[in-house]
Amino acid sequence: MRKILIVKTTSMGDLVHALPAACDIARHMPEAQIHWLSESSFADIPRLCSAVTAVHEVALRKWKHAPFSSETRQAVARVRDELEAARFDTVIDLQGLVKSAWVARWAKAPVYGYDRRSIREPLASFFYSKTFAVSRQMHAIERCRRLAALACQFPFEEKPLDFGIKLAKSATQTVYFMPSTSQARKLWAEDAWVKLGQRLAAEGYDVRVLWGSVPERERAERIARAIGTNATLNPKMSLRELADAFAASSGVFALDTGLLHLAAALAIPAIGIYTDSKPLLLGVVGEKVATVGGKDTIPDVDTVWDAFRRLACR
Repeated sequence: MRKILIVKTTSMGDLVHALPAACDIARHMPEAQIHWLSESSFADIPRLCSAVTAVHEVALRKWKHAPFSSETRQAVARVRDELEAARFDTVIDLQGLVKSAWVARWAKAPVYGYDRRSIREPLASFFYSKTFAVSRQMHAIERCRRLAALACQFPFEEKPLDFGIKLAKSATQTVYFMPSTSQARKLWAEDAWVKLGQRLAAEGYDVRVLWGSVPERERAERIARAIGTNATLNPKMSLRELADAFAASSGVFALDTGLLHLAAALAIPAIGIYTDSKPLLLGVVGEKVATVGGKDTIPDVDTVWDAFRRLACR
């Protein structure tokens, strides 16, 4: 039995993009055990995937603030011992960063990754046992899938695209809004969210508004309050709880965030609202997705509504 470790630690959307690579490996190598190395805060993402046998956690974001503390040294030692004890045959670094290449080597197994022309941090390629050329002009999902195919020596097949997430669906009359993002330039106007929410409410939908940080909560509260009685501020949830909630919903409307990609992977209507980025190489991909807007293109409410109606009718 072959044991394979996928290294993709951050961030949420990037982990979702890598799930089809694990599913490809499982389909071509059904006897293989596929493990995943993830940042603790995103570990629920690979745990959702039926192709993944086990998830190992790191806390690189936490450790970097106190790299020489006894707590950090002990935590690093535990992860290193855990990975080495697993006795992997193959390690695939889908992240392509120096830090991910470094932790990939903790497994004491051959590490495969992108070559220096295919990678964001060329220095990382020197950590790999073998490198492969994978065009940076491909979508992130295809790049991950092609690297996995090259590393495991099976032919790349464009179809099927499988995220491996099998959750119960009930299609309640609930929709979710994610109106915030870490970059202000990517926001969609609050009054646009309100008008969209009021239109959905008039059609009988309950609108749940998501948030993360304190400023995001304040924005979400304003939007929910302005929409009216059919809108509520959603409570804080874990990624697994959000995945279950999304799967049972009628759709998700989100800006360019990781939650948008999670919704797309669940094969529910997922509408990506872009206002200052090009959804080409990192855009939302899935069975029931729509992207509206783009770089210097602000979508109006009618465009977003029409996209949702088309997806809801599929």
